[in-house]
Amino acid sequence: MPSLIRNSIRHNWRTHLGVVLGCALASLVLVGALMVGDSVKGTLRAQAEARVGKIGEALLCGERFVPWPADKAKRPAVLARMFFPGKDAAGVLLMQGSAVRSDGKARANKVQVVGVDGDFWKLSPSGSDKADGSVALNERIAAQLSLKVGDELSVYVEKPGAFSKDAPLSGEEAALVTVKARVGRIVGDEDFGRFALTASQVPPNTVFVPLAELQAKVGLGEKVNVVLTFDDPLIYGGGEGGGGLDSLLERFGFRKVNKVSLAGTRDIREPDVIWSLRLFEKFQGVPEFKDLNKDAALRETLSYFEIRLGDLTNNLGAELRSPRIFLDAPIVAAARANESTKLPESPITAPPPGLDSLTYFVTAIEKGAASDSEPRSGGIPAAENQTRSANQGSAPPTGDQALRAKDTAAGMPPLLGSLHSQSTPYSMVTAIDAPASGFVQAELADDEIQITRWLADDLDAKPGDKLTLRYSVMGERRELIEKTRTFTVLAPIIEMEEPHLDSSWMPDFPNVPDKDSFSKWKPGFPFDSKRIRKKDEEYWEKHRGTPKAFVNLKVGQEMWGNRWGNLTSIRYPAGTKREQVERIAAFIDPKALGFRVVNLREQALAATDAPVDFGQLFASFSFFLIAAAAVLTGLLFTFTIEQRAAEAGLLLAVGWTRKKVRRLFLKEGALLALIGATVGVAGAVLYTKAVLAALAGAWSGATGGTTFLFVVNTGTIVGGILGSVLMALFAMWLASRKLFKHEASALLSGNIAEAAK
Repeated sequence: MPSLIRNSIRHNWRTHLGVVLGCALASLVLVGALMVGDSVKGTLRAQAEARVGKIGEALLCGERFVPWPADKAKRPAVLARMFFPGKDAAGVLLMQGSAVRSDGKARANKVQVVGVDGDFWKLSPSGSDKADGSVALNERIAAQLSLKVGDELSVYVEKPGAFSKDAPLSGEEAALVTVKARVGRIVGDEDFGRFALTASQVPPNTVFVPLAELQAKVGLGEKVNVVLTFDDPLIYGGGEGGGGLDSLLERFGFRKVNKVSLAGTRDIREPDVIWSLRLFEKFQGVPEFKDLNKDAALRETLSYFEIRLGDLTNNLGAELRSPRIFLDAPIVAAARANESTKLPESPITAPPPGLDSLTYFVTAIEKGAASDSEPRSGGIPAAENQTRSANQGSAPPTGDQALRAKDTAAGMPPLLGSLHSQSTPYSMVTAIDAPASGFVQAELADDEIQITRWLADDLDAKPGDKLTLRYSVMGERRELIEKTRTFTVLAPIIEMEEPHLDSSWMPDFPNVPDKDSFSKWKPGFPFDSKRIRKKDEEYWEKHRGTPKAFVNLKVGQEMWGNRWGNLTSIRYPAGTKREQVERIAAFIDPKALGFRVVNLREQALAATDAPVDFGQLFASFSFFLIAAAAVLTGLLFTFTIEQRAAEAGLLLAVGWTRKKVRRLFLKEGALLALIGATVGVAGAVLYTKAVLAALAGAWSGATGGTTFLFVVNTGTIVGGILGSVLMALFAMWLASRKLFKHEASALLSGNIAEAAK
């Protein structure tokens, strides 16, 4: 039979040509669609690999920064208790900014400004150290700004503050710092031109600045907010200290049970204190960790978490506070755990319970009850403003209105003009756990306030009088809203000689504590220096930020608590050892403070594994073309066998069964389909390249101007050919069923149409 098929094909090649072309068309469209899908997926994978290069794991610090000395020998072996950078890790300072040509003719916003050194370039796809101390641009921003090597530009970045600018009393808006430089080189994809921490079809506008230069400009010292390691530290030279937490723990026999723990050595319900105990001891035999001192590591960790431990004046104990003004909730929770947890293998005992406090900056303390609780507008109650507007011109002002009008004409601020000596401007008020304080009356009620002698004299206030606090809180739209709350003065008045009464209660408000003159403050929140009196200046000179009043902690947190925290300090009594408080570092969850360890490479490659196969997607788009080609193949095959009806009839007449004759023709058709499908692959290559060119050209608006790679997958070609052949065979089978129902005589006579009737 094979020789019969070969001879038949050779003899009937002219009639078979149409069948071959039909199969070739079906194969072209099907294989081409699958090739386009492979090319899109291959392009996405190539972009992902170009984005992360040789990077494996990364420590992302969120809003915080970790120390990264230029001297590798001084770099920490453990960062934020959760990341082991290894000797060849790269520290990166990643910031957002803008870039402008030196002539001002072009500008790029939302620029990724990256402080890098030679270790960073070793992680690039090319792996070459190209750190030459110059500024580098990726191709995208270079094209947008029309810059070339040797041109000058200015890069603007926002100097990072202590914490979010959306927080109340956060200080003045962050200043912009400028990096003026000459373009040293323009980098492509092979040299981290696509570097980014998040997946994106379009590479970000990126400016690479020498790390030391950027650190100096923004005033961070030797700190970074991203640390990167090689994908495989054992291959790329990260050593025993590289590769991140999981790989290191596996190497030393650790296992993970909910939290990091040693097999059979502690209850998983215990807090994650292994870092201060067994883990550091376990590392003593590792060269990179032989000099690791666990107490020093805990102390260093506190700086990562932006916690400051200081001694109180008058030997009153120690205090935990933060340059972020408010203590984050996870830190407060860790302090409670530190105070209540006994560590069986640690010689350091738990500290005594700390004293929680919340110190806030109030705009005024007024004698008397508030006339209304509405926010003020320009220092005047809103209700009074409305009344004044309604009555304007109808009657002369009287009482407070007359005083206010008189003072306004004299150039005095409205708030002071309305209340005169019955208001103390801009003061610190502390909310405290009164029973635990030791100096504030334990019976202080929620509606009571205990004031200092200075404030009592200033307001001529005595126990039983009403005092109103005016303070500002952050609104939903990042605007400061003034609120009021009235309290009753509780006896006794706190004398200024009270040992606990000092300026250490005041948080580290930005741009405030360093000012010698109270009226020269520039805190960034509403502050009218004209309201400052001579006695206020004298108070600041002598007492600085010492609180003038104390309220209950619960009430203070109701008034001033926010999503950044509801405490500004935790105080520990005299006799508390520093190491007892430093133990808090073992209880803080770094993830709760924004630290994350991610495997950038796995994350990037996982992002290319779309839930929808691109090949199937493009094949679905081409379904009607594929179906039309299959139908055309069936019709052409029908036409071919109709031309050979007499041949079929002769085979039937000499004794062949219908099934055997039909199988012969279908085998012949299968061979024709295979030839056609194979020929169609060549056309599929051209088809794929044309589609990719259109995606990068005429259709580039939908693809972000991505240049697509042409990817050929052997499995796709084989699968496409088999699919084309099977579709063609199915079409031939359907088309031939009717023909082989005729009798041999009808087929021999060639009068098929007559027989059908």
